[in-house]
Amino acid sequence: MKKILYVSLCALLCVLMILPVMAQGPSRLVDNADILTEAQEQNVLSVLDRLSEKNKCDIVIVTTNDTGSKTMMEYADDYFDYNGYSENGVLLLVNMQKKDMWISTSGTCIDKIPDVDVVFDVFSNYISNGEYEKGFITFAEACSNELSSDIFDHVIDPDVPQEFSRLVDNADLLTEAQEQNVLSVLDRLSEKHECDLVIVTTNNTGSKTMMEYADDYFDYNGYSANGVLLLVNMQKRDMWISTSGTCIDEIPNVDVLFNQFTDYISFGDYEEGFIVFAEACSDELSPNVFACIVIAVIAGLIVALIGTGILKKQLVSVQKNDNANSYVREGSLNLTVNSDRFLYRNVSKTVRQSSSSSGGSTHRGSSGRSHGGGGRRF
Repeated sequence: MKKILYVSLCALLCVLMILPVMAQGPSRLVDNADILTEAQEQNVLSVLDRLSEKNKCDIVIVTTNDTGSKTMMEYADDYFDYNGYSENGVLLLVNMQKKDMWISTSGTCIDKIPDVDVVFDVFSNYISNGEYEKGFITFAEACSNELSSDIFDHVIDPDVPQEFSRLVDNADLLTEAQEQNVLSVLDRLSEKHECDLVIVTTNNTGSKTMMEYADDYFDYNGYSANGVLLLVNMQKRDMWISTSGTCIDEIPNVDVLFNQFTDYISFGDYEEGFIVFAEACSDELSPNVFACIVIAVIAGLIVALIGTGILKKQLVSVQKNDNANSYVREGSLNLTVNSDRFLYRNVSKTVRQSSSSSGGSTHRGSSGRSHGGGGRRF
């Protein structure tokens, strides 16, 4: 009896030791070629696990010195299929002996990454230079950028009330506290001007251009007819401002906005850059106090001229005289010499400024609504 109890306890202990390993599933980093240190493996694996969970798929890296009788494609496909990974994923196979690489996509990732050259172009140089840790992390981030699910393909039902945030940080540039700060500024200034000031960050615009993505995001996500949307694409280091409704005429040249906040974005001060963008929009949308003063002065002058004109007509006792001969004593002035003498010349020059405006023209988005705006790299 004691022997049976002892065997049962041993079996239970073995099961308890195996369960955590089974629960973890297969490792997303298999360094059979031993090109990473233990610390580097842990670092790369943590990135793979985090981005895999974020995108609900398996991003896997396998290194080897030999694929046996299989081609690179066969080895990569079979490794992913027969080692317990999910249906959706991306696997990078690195063959150190042949200095060759292969990327295998599976499930939904096939359509999300139709061209793996986009991924290869980002990380291949690191692998070629022997910077494997940096290369693998860059590979994982490039996959995540392509797999990002912030590409919208839905149309909002106009009959259903919608309310969307004016700050959509899909590229995860801001902390939670920074998001709340920027959003409070956007909401306050939007309500002040009765329009929507919106900021959207992304790592991928899919098949759309920056202009198409910005215009469609504003049109199909429940914002009002009037507004300004700033789109920031971190992967391409590109920005686009889309104006809509009354804001098209109120901000005809978006370079005025770009000139104020672009430097902050370039240096990674995203919170300050976004706040400056919102304030710059507010300045352009606010009534021009100087113009109001000028209009008031001109109106006052017109009223004054009308009044003095009426008074002038009442002065009937005054007669106009074209000369003053009646006031000159005859023979008192005698000119003997008449000549012209040149004194000096004054010439001023002004530099002609060149224009690089991104605004001034309008176009129609896929919704049929008109938009203005323009873009700039950072």
